[in-house]
Amino acid sequence: MTGAPSCSDPVVLDEWHPIAALAEITPSIVHRTLLLGDSVSYTRTAAGDPLVWRSGNETSGDIAPASVVEPLATCVKYGYVWTTLGCPRRPLFDIPECDEPDRRTLNGGSIIVQTSAPRAVENFLDMGHFPFVHTGILGAEPRTEVLGTLYQSPGTRFTATGTTPSTPPDHPPQTELRTCNYDHVIQRRALRGRERTIREIG
Repeated sequence: MTGAPSCSDPVVLDEWHPIAALAEITPSIVHRTLLLGDSVSYTRTAAGDPLVWRSGNETSGDIAPASVVEPLATCVKYGYVWTTLGCPRRPLFDIPECDEPDRRTLNGGSIIVQTSAPRAVENFLDMGHFPFVHTGILGAEPRTEVLGTLYQSPGTRFTATGTTPSTPPDHPPQTELRTCNYDHVIQRRALRGRERTIREIG
């Protein structure tokens, strides 16, 4: 199916967007998702290569790559399939840690969340909700304060660093608290990463 995309923002259209974890895509079975308001179908070929296109009237079953007239550009990185509705002018961002030979990467599972991408990024940056929403895992009352936050914007990366008390999941909240430092990096408009370091507090 062709036609103008629902999104009219050229910057967003020309970005790479993740649509699924490669391990969760069953070969020859058509999956669907929404990308920037447009319905997109995807599968894996018999050789394991990802195939993405704007959805038509296809149903589950064998998909011959030659039958997809206008496949979308794709790339596989960090265990995910990425695609675009436009023409990316820059490569996908690097995560240097993923190139370390002793580093193990994995997909922790995918869930559906009824929200917008900017709101999801805002939620990850909001450390104040941790002890109330993630009680016993990322915090606990009465230690609800965010101890400090520093925002930086070096180059094209936006970094937000904050410290908040955290309760490890293997300890009851009343017996032990730790201080966690969260280093957020927003790589692109709707893509962010987070690094967490933990230290004991007296």
